[in-house]
Amino acid sequence: MAWRFTQVETTGKSPAPRHLHASAIIDGTFFIMGGLNRLDVLQDAWALPLAEEPAKWRRLKLPKSKDLWQKRTYFGHTAYGSKLYLSAGTNHQNLNEVYDDVLVLDTEEETLTVLETLSFYCQIKGIKREQRYAMALDRAQAVDLGHVPHRFV
Repeated sequence: MAWRFTQVETTGKSPAPRHLHASAIIDGTFFIMGGLNRLDVLQDAWALPLAEEPAKWRRLKLPKSKDLWQKRTYFGHTAYGSKLYLSAGTNHQNLNEVYDDVLVLDTEEETLTVLETLSFYCQIKGIKREQRYAMALDRAQAVDLGHVPHRFV
């Protein structure tokens, strides 16, 4: 069996070229978020319904809040159900600015929220990053994966 790539015909304003971004197909729609265009860190999200011919790009209207959807690249992502999860990453223009959050894009509601993790709890309580890491390590050392307790050092 030979692989064959085809170009999807699209209309409308398309997103800027990018790399180091999130992408996933959820319920027949192709989503992309964030990433890097040359030296510009992107803070956008786009949807392309693949069943339409031609498919029309649409920019999602997400909040541009420093506390929520920050410009980011080098982040992990995965799709589950109708949601796209983004985790961690960096601003790239300031590599000392490393994020330890988990964002959730609900593709049905087109909303972006923060998953309430230990890091999120500590952040809103004003606990410093170094203290958060120590708290996370303490909890991780007690994790039991069902057969052998694992310790992270």
